[in-house]
Order: sequence, then structure tokens, then C-alpha cells
Amino acid sequence: MAGYTYPNGPCGAAGTGACDPSTAVITPDNAPYNMAASLAAQLIPVTVSNQGVSGAELSDLIAGRHGYAQSWAQTLPSLNARIAVANYAINDLGRGDETPELYGQYLAAWVDSVRAAGMIPVLEEPNPVCRPGYENLPAYVGQMDSVAAQKNVPLIDQYSYLLSLPNWQGMLSDCMHPKPEMYEIKGKREAQIIGPIAASLGS
Repeated sequence: MAGYTYPNGPCGAAGTGACDPSTAVITPDNAPYNMAASLAAQLIPVTVSNQGVSGAELSDLIAGRHGYAQSWAQTLPSLNARIAVANYAINDLGRGDETPELYGQYLAAWVDSVRAAGMIPVLEEPNPVCRPGYENLPAYVGQMDSVAAQKNVPLIDQYSYLLSLPNWQGMLSDCMHPKPEMYEIKGKREAQIIGPIAASLGS
């Protein structure tokens, strides 16, 4: 969600995606920005607040660490939102302290807490990655899909769609973080799900 990318990517040795960290940026042309632009073009009145924290996993949000100033329970009462979107999985796998099963439990708890606060929860799948060490990402996607089905939560299908594109690896700047063209695709797919929900809520 934050929009981390390498403007000069794809970079690094073939298959690794290793990049010089000093060249990384948080692009304003991220997926939520593209979603907002798409919804505005459809004359659907929304205000999009991107609270994405680069490198964070779902347990960080819940506990209030790694870029989050306070716990999720403390944050919830102050949120002035009607729809909340969670897009976690890649960091949850990469940092190795959140198994797919535990990740699924966190997702279910997040959904319940959002609903209890009077908001509509939406789950968003991650984009596929081609970096070694992330071969188990489908298990995390499966957990999200399962929670969405069990909890009857709107799901933004990014993973399988992007994986079906013939040059999806070339749309990643470092075999993990999207280039602008993938962020644009992701934003438009977000709008396809968020748009009807927002329209049903009115202004």
C-alpha cells in the first residue's frame, strides 16, 4: 500500500531482484492513488487515506510497532472511515515470524474488529513476487481467501490475476515491489471492488 519501488528497476542479478537500497522511493503513484483516480473518474465521491507502512506485517498493525504509533485497538476509535482495506502477506512471509495459520487468525481478528467499529472490512491479496524465499506466498493468499469466504468479506483478487499476465515479473522493480504499471493495474482492480461499496454508502 505504501508504494515502495525502485525507479530504475528491474534491477539486480537475474532471479534475485537485489537492488541498491539507497535508490528506493515511496512513489505517490501507488495503488491507492490509482484507485482514487479511477473512482473520481467514475464520479464516485470518496476520500482515500493511505495508511500503508512499508515493511510492516499484520501483527505489527495489531500490536502497534514497526511504524505504527499505537496498537490497532487504540487506533480504531479515532478512525473516521467507513471502509477499511487490509493488504498484508508478503512481509508476513518474509520476516518469518508469522506462519500462514497465524496470519489467517490475525486476519479474522482484524475483520471482526473492523466490523465491531462500524466499518466495512475489505481484504486485498498481494501481488505475486519472483524473489527466492517467497515460494510459500500462495499459502498466505489461500489463508486470506479462506477468511474472506468464511467471514463474507469483499476480496480484491490481485494475486491470480497478476500471475496470469505474461510479463508480470517485468512489472516488478525488484522481483517484489511493483513498478508504476503494476500499481496502476492494482489500483484499478481495487476500484472495481471499492467503487460499488462506496456508491452504496452515498456521500
